[in-house]
Amino acid sequence: MPTISMFYGIVICLYFYDERHKLPHIHAKYQGQEASFSITDGEILSGAIPMAKTRLVQAWIEITTKNGGYQSAERKPLADGAFNDRAGTGD
Repeated sequence: MPTISMFYGIVICLYFYDERHKLPHIHAKYQGQEASFSITDGEILSGAIPMAKTRLVQAWIEITTKNGGYQSAERKPLADGAFNDRAGTGD
C-alpha cells in the first residue's frame, strides 16, 4: 500500500485494489489506529482515529482535492502529446 502523505504522525495510504468501500477513499493511520475516509467529502467510511487527527485528515482531503487534486481521475495531455496518467497531480 503506497504512502502518499505523512503529517503530524498521520500516515495517509492508498490501496489500488480495495473493494471494501466501493468509493474513492484513503486510509489514515495514527498510532496503531486506522480509519478510511471518502475522498469526495471526507466522511469516515470505517475505523477511527482521534477526533483532532480526523479533522486534520479531513482538512488535508479538502486541500488536496481542491481544483481536481487526487479526486480527478481524468487523463490530461502533456505538452509533448503524452498523457499524464497520475490522477491528482493538479496539472
